[in-house]
Amino acid sequence: MKEQSSPVRLLLRVEEVAEMLNLGRSKLYSYILSGEIRSVKVGRRRLIPPDAVHEFVENLQQESSAGGGA
Repeated sequence: MKEQSSPVRLLLRVEEVAEMLNLGRSKLYSYILSGEIRSVKVGRRRLIPPDAVHEFVENLQQESSAGGGA
């Protein structure tokens, strides 16, 4: 029997990304407003492409290593 895979999601809700990153919804919105994480608006909804999440995390890691650790 062949297993059905779930479809790849191209856009994620802010709440999903906040949970993935272990951040609060408000903090994630502040990153969106500052341009630190890319998002798109579809109707009245703000959605985030998965690659934008990966870029955001990579940038955090680079900042952390460049700063010599907190």
